[in-house]
Amino acid sequence: MDNPQVVGIWSGTHSMALIG
Repeated sequence: MDNPQVVGIWSGTHSMALIG
């Protein structure tokens, strides 16, 4: 989880999952 891109993708997926 050192890649900022991966972290961003994870954050986006988690946010969408929580919102959706």
